Amino acid sequence: MKKSTMILIALVAIVAIWGVSAYNGLVKMDESVNTAWSNVENQYQRRADLIPNLVSTVKGYAAHEKETLEAVMAARSKATQMTIDPGNLTPEKLQEIKGQKARVALIGTGSRGRYHIHNLFQIPHAEIVAICDDYEPHLKLGAELCPNAKQYTDYRKLLEDKDIDGVIISTPLGWHARMVLDSLAAGKHVFCEKAMARTMEECKAIYDAYQLSDKALYFCMQRMYDEKYIKGVQMIREGLVGDIVGMRCHWFRNADWRRECPSPEFERRINWRLYKESSGGLMTELGTHQLEVCNWVMDRILGKI
Repeated sequence: MKKSTMILIALVAIVAIWGVSAYNGLVKMDESVNTAWSNVENQYQRRADLIPNLVSTVKGYAAHEKETLEAVMAARSKATQMTIDPGNLTPEKLQEIKGQKARVALIGTGSRGRYHIHNLFQIPHAEIVAICDDYEPHLKLGAELCPNAKQYTDYRKLLEDKDIDGVIISTPLGWHARMVLDSLAAGKHVFCEKAMARTMEECKAIYDAYQLSDKALYFCMQRMYDEKYIKGVQMIREGLVGDIVGMRCHWFRNADWRRECPSPEFERRINWRLYKESSGGLMTELGTHQLEVCNWVMDRILGKI
């Protein structure tokens, strides 16, 4: 056999072996692809099977949110009602009412408390008669703004003052429940910073106490009084943006919440917002504003879920 023929046969054999090997490799890869795609299809099917459960869960939670919203709206409505007996509206009585001032006390004179003090100065029928803070530097700053107000370091002592009609609570979240409950029990009207409380049990206790009280109770959620949000909700309710199928909220704060501390032992007192045990975490401290707006809008879309 010629040498050239042997070389040709060898080349053909090499090509044949390579072809068989390549074919086997392609078959193996095809099987791997089929297996992987089968897993993908299984995941798709699993997700599809979970959709009815998800829809059921959303419907159940939506019903819960609706009940909560209706309860809050009822409480808010009750808090802003005023009952007037026309038979008692004599000219003398009207003049007496006009001349009266609401005697208000501030519990908490930190940055937020002092913000409320400045706002109260703009209300002619409000008078700040007392301030309270257990952190001396804050109490001193409050006293500089309200030199004629009584000063307390224990809010319970303040609540014993019969000359106080209502209180504004501007303290860390962990104090809200006990202060609101004590204030209602003392017969005071209450305006409290958000959030309402740290737990659902505390919120329920506050609501139950309010139901048994004849005093006004309001939690400071200012979005419902912001012209931008009012206009936006109005547009939604008029159908100008179409059907609402979801809501996404964003919050950007281009600032640092950390405050300077004169001493390390005051760190958690002054920078309480940075610690979950005292602030409830980011969702409680900031997300409450977005949840407020979403609930406000949802009184229109709940029935469509």
